[in-house]
Amino acid sequence: MLKASITMTPLKWRQLLAIAVFFPCLALPFSADSREQTPADAAPAASPQQTPTEKPITPPPSAQAQPSAPPGTPKPPPAGVQVARPGAAYESATVLRVTTRLVMLDVVAADSHGHAVLDLEAKDFSVLEDGKSQKVRAFGFQHPVAETPKFTKQSLPANVFTNIPQFRLNSSLNVILLDALNTPLTSQSYVRQKMLHYIETMSTDSPTAVYTLGQKLRMVQDFTTDPNILKEAVKKAGGRASALLDNPVSGEETELYPPGFFDSLPDQAQAALQSFEAERTSFQTDLRVRYTMDALQSIAHWLSGYQGRKNLIWISEAFPLSISPDATVSSNTEFGAERNYGDDIAKTAAMLTDSQIAIYPIDARGLSTSGIFSASSSGGDRFGHRITGGPQLGNALSLESNNLTATHGAMDLLAERTGGKAYYNRNDLDKAVRDGVSDGSSYYMLGMASSARYRSK
Repeated sequence: MLKASITMTPLKWRQLLAIAVFFPCLALPFSADSREQTPADAAPAASPQQTPTEKPITPPPSAQAQPSAPPGTPKPPPAGVQVARPGAAYESATVLRVTTRLVMLDVVAADSHGHAVLDLEAKDFSVLEDGKSQKVRAFGFQHPVAETPKFTKQSLPANVFTNIPQFRLNSSLNVILLDALNTPLTSQSYVRQKMLHYIETMSTDSPTAVYTLGQKLRMVQDFTTDPNILKEAVKKAGGRASALLDNPVSGEETELYPPGFFDSLPDQAQAALQSFEAERTSFQTDLRVRYTMDALQSIAHWLSGYQGRKNLIWISEAFPLSISPDATVSSNTEFGAERNYGDDIAKTAAMLTDSQIAIYPIDARGLSTSGIFSASSSGGDRFGHRITGGPQLGNALSLESNNLTATHGAMDLLAERTGGKAYYNRNDLDKAVRDGVSDGSSYYMLGMASSARYRSK
């Protein structure tokens, strides 16, 4: 049996002691880290009061399979749940945008006698856009029914007001615009007389509002079917003299200069005076057109919230579509007062059409005659020339005829662009109002999905 002996010197004892101290210190961090990663160690220690029969609580298998997170670390979300990062905006790789525009058109169909056609179907209409046929995706027909029970108004206590419509909502709406800006006082009086006669015989199921136009647009009466209320509104409108008419009483041309004054001037002064009067007339007409177009655009904005077709009955002497030099202007006169209001009328007509408003202009003059033969005429023009006959009479009659034709042209343009109808050269203004209301009360509604590509300007 082999035996070995080791002799330990003091130096060797010190080396062995240093090694024994070093290795336990080196193993301490690894031991702490391994304890933190062990789920069993994270369980609370058993209470000293625990009996031998009690078993420690075993964590579920999912907890045993996953190591516990260090302190302060948030728990991971459940499987299948995506958590948005704080401060990170949601970004999608795909953007799906679908735009659908349903264009609604109201169509009035009448026979050769002017009576409404009531038995058309969607297949009877052809809708074109940029020359291409479009499918009618929505179809409806609006027509007043005589058998409809009378609308019962809501009775309110004293000092209680409401904005609930006091009429049948599926009825076509009518707005009567009494134009005092472009109409002299004598014609305004005649218009009020005819309007009162119309209200006495109007249908009780036609909601009607009354507006007046001076230098401002005013609503005298909101929509109502009560004839008594409408009568009071027309009487309340009264007559207002227009500051933009040379003769606000009769509207006829008046002498602005004494007889013989113009002829006594040299040719250069006559040309300057003619140019001044033409520019003054054009400036007044510019203001009348601007005020009138602004009023019609305001009405289009106000009525845009009402669904369906609206009929605007505009009773006025209106304004000329254009202003051009006449035969009385000297050849050496620099005429800078020429005007054409076609673009302004087209812009306003587009706004009225977008709001489903059809305008029915009615000439307040009735059947027009030449003012030269009127009893109130002075027998001269604005420059004091006596119109006795011959070329002077021919020029005066031609000037009146041209102005009247230009005024009716403006009425026709507005009516055609909005789907209405112009009435002039007739004295039965009350019947003209009734025809306009009846024409706009029966119409077809067509809807199509526009394929045009609209771009914001």
